[in-house]
Amino acid sequence: MGLRIPQLRLHTPSGRYYVTIDGKRTYLGKVQSKAEIACMKLIQELASQFQPSPTFNIPPPQPTQTVSVSYFLVADLVERYLDWFETQNRKPSCVSRILLGAEYLVTCLGEELVSELRQKHVKQLQQHLLAVTDNPKGGRAKLSRGYINRTVAIAKQIVKWGAEEELVPAEAYSRFNLVSSLKMGQGGVELERVLPPEIWHVTECLAWIPQPSHDMVKLMMLTGCRPKELCDIRRSEISTHPNEYVNVSHSKLRISARVVNGQCVWLWAPKEHKTRGKGKPRVIAIGPQAQQVLQPWLVKANGGDVFAEPRSPSPLPVKMIAEYIQRTVGRAIVVCNEWRMRGDPPLPPIPIWTPYQLRHLAATMIGEAFDESHAAASLGHSGLDSISIYCEQAVGKAAQVAAKMG
Repeated sequence: MGLRIPQLRLHTPSGRYYVTIDGKRTYLGKVQSKAEIACMKLIQELASQFQPSPTFNIPPPQPTQTVSVSYFLVADLVERYLDWFETQNRKPSCVSRILLGAEYLVTCLGEELVSELRQKHVKQLQQHLLAVTDNPKGGRAKLSRGYINRTVAIAKQIVKWGAEEELVPAEAYSRFNLVSSLKMGQGGVELERVLPPEIWHVTECLAWIPQPSHDMVKLMMLTGCRPKELCDIRRSEISTHPNEYVNVSHSKLRISARVVNGQCVWLWAPKEHKTRGKGKPRVIAIGPQAQQVLQPWLVKANGGDVFAEPRSPSPLPVKMIAEYIQRTVGRAIVVCNEWRMRGDPPLPPIPIWTPYQLRHLAATMIGEAFDESHAAASLGHSGLDSISIYCEQAVGKAAQVAAKMG
C-alpha cells in the first residue's frame, strides 16, 4: 500500500488548476506551466513525509498530509484575507477601499506564488496602477499618486496579515515591504491641495441653510469637530458644569467643565470618533459662542441624542445625517450664488465648500490667534504616545482657545 499521487486537474468554471490532497483542494492558478511546477513541488514534499518500513512490507501510519503555505497563490491569500475581514467591524468607507485594493492586487499578481513575492512585484503593481485609466470615481482619468500609494499600502497590509497567520513566509513579506511609496515626480496625478474656505464664504451662506444644519455648521466652525462626531453627539457626553464629570472613551480620565478667564468652558468627550479604533481619546472644548448655539438643542434632547430627528421612531444613522448636512450646504451655496448674481452690480460667486472643510478653517483661525500647538490640541492632533502623557495639557490649551474664540 503506497502513497496516492495527487493529480493535476482543471476547474472548468474558474479556469484554475488544482490538486486534491487529504480531501481538500489546493488551487495552483490559471497558468498551466506554473501549476505543473507547483504540483511537482507538492508531490516531492508529500513523498518526503512518507517513509516506508525497511523490515516489513506494511507502511507506517501516514502523517497528516498538509500543504505547505509556500504554494499558495496571491489570489488564494486575498480570498482568505477577505473572509477574515468580513468578521471585522469596519466602516463602510474602509471596506470599499480594502475591496478595491484587493481587486487590483488579484488582477495584477493573483497568479503569483506567495512564497516568491519580492520587490519586483510591488513595482509591477505600481506600474499597473499608473497605467490604469478607469478611475473608481468615474471617468477615464488616471489615478493620483496618493491613491496609488494607498492601494499599494493595502496590498502590503494583506501580505502582512498573511505573514501573521503563517500563510506567507516571513522572508517574502520582508522583501515585499521593502519598496517605498511613489515620491512626487515618480508618476501619478498630483492633486491640488484643498484649502479651507474663507470665513465670509460660510457666513454668507448661513442664511440659506435650514435647521438643524444651520446650527451644526456654526458648531463645526467654532469647535473644529468633525461632521460625524457632531451628528452622534449625546447629552451624556458633555460636561456643562465644573462639578459634572464625564468619562473619556479609551481612557481612565474623567473630565469636567473648566473656568478660564472667568468663563465656563464646556468639555465634550465623544464616544464615537475617527481615531477610536486606535485607542485614542478625544476631548472637544465648547466656548461661550458655541454654548449659545448648542444650549437649545440640549434642552430638546432631554438627555438623549442632541440632533436626533424627532419625527423618526428611531435615531437616523450618523452617515445619513452627515450626508443630509452636506446636501443642504450644497443647495445653500447654489441659492446664495444665484442671489449674488442678481445684484446690481452682480457679485462674484462663492466657491464651493463642504462641511468637512470647516475643521480646516477652525485650525487656520486658531493657528493665527494662538499657535500650532493650541490648534493641534483643539482639533485632537497628537501621537498615540503623547496623548496619554499630555492629555491634561491638551485639554487645557483647547479650553483656552474655546474661551477666547468659541
